[in-house]
Amino acid sequence: MTSINKIFNSLLFQFLLGGTLVSGITYLANNVSARAAAILVAFPIGLIPLFFLKDRNKERKLSFDTTITNVLVVLTYITLDILLRQENILSKYGVTFSMLFWVVAGLFIYHFAGEVGIK
Repeated sequence: MTSINKIFNSLLFQFLLGGTLVSGITYLANNVSARAAAILVAFPIGLIPLFFLKDRNKERKLSFDTTITNVLVVLTYITLDILLRQENILSKYGVTFSMLFWVVAGLFIYHFAGEVGIK
């Protein structure tokens, strides 16, 4: 394995890549525009680990499961949008509730949805 491969496969590199995306989104939202930040938020970050997986079947499973869970992400943002339109709900409560919705629904998918689609 080359030095470059070792760097790309290190957890530190992957951690820094994720942190760069989060800080980039925050920077764009605060200093450029919400639309630019939203475009970066929509970056398919779930594709990045596919570079690092070594098993084709795991790649296929991750790809399929990510597609399923992206539906959950869309529902979470719809929930947040509905809550933020309510004048009597503070934004931090809307964000917190939406994140809790995502956690509960994600746990449901993980525990009860089982292996669907790709074997």
